[in-house]
Amino acid sequence: MHILLIGFILLGGFVINNTVQSKAKEKILAIWTGTLLFIYAALRSVSVGTDIESYSLSYLQLKYISFEEIFMSNTIISRDPFFYFFLKLLTYINSDPQFMLVVISALITICITIFIYKNSVNIILSCTLFVGLRYYSFTLSGLRQALAWGIIMLSYNYIKEKKPVNFILLIILAALFHKSALIFLLAYPLASIKKLEIITISVPFVYLLNVLTNNGVMQLVLKIPFFKQYEDYGGYLLGNSNNSGSTLILIYVSIYVIAFIFRKQVISNNDNIYLMYNLTLLGITITMLSIDYENLFRIGYYFIFPIILLLPLTINSIGDKKMRNILNAFVILLVFGQYILIGPGAGTDNYHFFWEWNY
Repeated sequence: MHILLIGFILLGGFVINNTVQSKAKEKILAIWTGTLLFIYAALRSVSVGTDIESYSLSYLQLKYISFEEIFMSNTIISRDPFFYFFLKLLTYINSDPQFMLVVISALITICITIFIYKNSVNIILSCTLFVGLRYYSFTLSGLRQALAWGIIMLSYNYIKEKKPVNFILLIILAALFHKSALIFLLAYPLASIKKLEIITISVPFVYLLNVLTNNGVMQLVLKIPFFKQYEDYGGYLLGNSNNSGSTLILIYVSIYVIAFIFRKQVISNNDNIYLMYNLTLLGITITMLSIDYENLFRIGYYFIFPIILLLPLTINSIGDKKMRNILNAFVILLVFGQYILIGPGAGTDNYHFFWEWNY
């Protein structure tokens, strides 16, 4: 099913790009990709996604739990209680867990689609990367953080537009669903850092220091109170496999190196592009340092997501249209290939529609 999803994204993109010539083409592409992502997520059964069965059971129990208990209990429901408060409200409309999946899928998809539509120079490639780099698989499992992540994506443009109040308000909203979203407050000052060469060179040194000190850098990070909330989290994002994590890091580094080589053409006096580079680089750094700490691996997701914009932008900076088409096709084939070999992950490998699954 995952392969069919990517296939439909590419097929629809090819047809639209070759038949629609109006200014509405980008909107049509965004609607097409967003609709596919929503349908695929909304129609899945509770067996798709490592945490979904647990969320579904909680949703069924919420009709017997008061609002006061949600905020005062010491159960898992008390963790990020606003999320369960939101789910409790949904139970008044429909108590079927499938309704929960439909609503949350819609909200997450809207955020992702708006982000890609507003910022990508190649919607189809960005969407393919979003699925192929397993970000989409994550949204099918980690519902709380996926909602927070979607809101963070919406805050990205407020950084570009230099609207700190709007940015902070969105981050606070995201943190109500998952407290870890507060870390994205670091993103705002990153937009003003333009010493790309210096910070790029510093990353290998930080990683080497971490290796030579036997994860000494990460041990220091773990002493920060903010990160203690992850001590009890599982490592489902990597499927408990360092091999898949290492593959992602290799892909991230390869994309960034290519973007760094072409940085002069990409930046082209556009200061906002520095934000894209800096966030991607920070995301890569966090991902590399947390390879042995699967429960912290997800933190990197908050910063790495602009990579789905950076690669299309880099390819688009090449003047030769034929070469751009060749590179786009080459990237899609590579992403498609590794996705088939490694699988989607996050407990989404065996996809079932909701009507194929009995609670």
